[in-house]
Amino acid sequence: MEPLNQFEHSRRQYLESVAAELKRIQIFAGRCLKEIQAEKLHRDHPDFETYCKTVWGMDQAKVEELIQAADAA
Repeated sequence: MEPLNQFEHSRRQYLESVAAELKRIQIFAGRCLKEIQAEKLHRDHPDFETYCKTVWGMDQAKVEELIQAADAA
């Protein structure tokens, strides 16, 4: 296989740094959503599931996935 040229190597480093930052942001988002759920800071909505759909456009399963990923990190 052909080795990476300088541009490709630099591009990969950039993309890896962006992916790492997005992973950190996703973990932080999970922690925030966990606190919102635990402290019932969503109570101006009928329930947490409605809050997730209304505010974040995600079903509760996706939010739970974010929370579990944050717990695992």
